[in-house]
Amino acid sequence: MAAHMRRCLLATSQIHLTQVRYRRPNIQKPRPSTRERRLFEAITQPILLPEVQKLQPVKVKHISPGKNEQPSDFEQFLIRQCKKMFEDHKMVIVCQPLPMSENEKREIRNKFRDAGMDLLHHGNKLIRPAVMDTRLTNLLPFFTGHNLFIVSTEPRVAEMVKIVRRIPQLHLLGGLVDNYILSKEALIRNSKLPPLDITRGQLVTLLNMGAAKTHSLLGSHQQTLSRNLEQYIKDQQEKNNNS
Repeated sequence: MAAHMRRCLLATSQIHLTQVRYRRPNIQKPRPSTRERRLFEAITQPILLPEVQKLQPVKVKHISPGKNEQPSDFEQFLIRQCKKMFEDHKMVIVCQPLPMSENEKREIRNKFRDAGMDLLHHGNKLIRPAVMDTRLTNLLPFFTGHNLFIVSTEPRVAEMVKIVRRIPQLHLLGGLVDNYILSKEALIRNSKLPPLDITRGQLVTLLNMGAAKTHSLLGSHQQTLSRNLEQYIKDQQEKNNNS
């Protein structure tokens, strides 16, 4: 009995290994269907109508009759600051910026400051009341969306256009230069003009040319008569000497 139990224990301690062969499944690509079948499937394919979405009603914001719509004291102070910006600066250019980081905005502001200009930001809620019912009312079409303002105490259109062309984040819209409202195309044409002193010198030269030409025309008859008389006297003297 003991010998039989020992044989059973020895038999259970052995490990039986079984070999199994792995076979890849035979997967074949389906054969392309015939042309007639493809036409039949295309014709009989069901047409599903798009789901019609229900329009949600627009929520109308109701304003209580007792609400005061007048700007607050702080907003009135900011509106006065915007009016002062147009009065103290001879050049106010409106630009529409593209998305940029604070570091990029700081670098752009430093570029304008190095050229004697400044980059400011005022919301349309403040700018529109500042120019309403004034001589600058025609600037209202420029105040759309998020705007930045390039200001300068003296007109520096050429320097401003040169800097803006190197900054792809700013899109030029128009502005105010020497109490004249100019569009983008007018600002570019203005930037190509020579300085004011050179233009004044050219104007003075053109005015003097007319006066000089008039003086030469008035004196040309006298000079011609004088030359003719001198030549006549010389001819008479030569005639007397020969005789």
